[in-house]
Amino acid sequence: MVLAAWITRQLVFNGAVTGLVIGMLAMGIVLIYRSTRVINFAVGNLGLPAAGLFALMQIDWGFPF
Repeated sequence: MVLAAWITRQLVFNGAVTGLVIGMLAMGIVLIYRSTRVINFAVGNLGLPAAGLFALMQIDWGFPF
């Protein structure tokens, strides 16, 4: 029963983090569209350094996420 509660908390946390990241990228796309009236998907490149840092932390440094 304790394992099931731990897994549930971990899944909720992972879902919240993923949702926040996707929401922030979507807000960036909407902000650029509203200010220029041009759909510009280059805002996704702003997430690239964070994704690279995450991969480095997880693969090379062994962070357990």
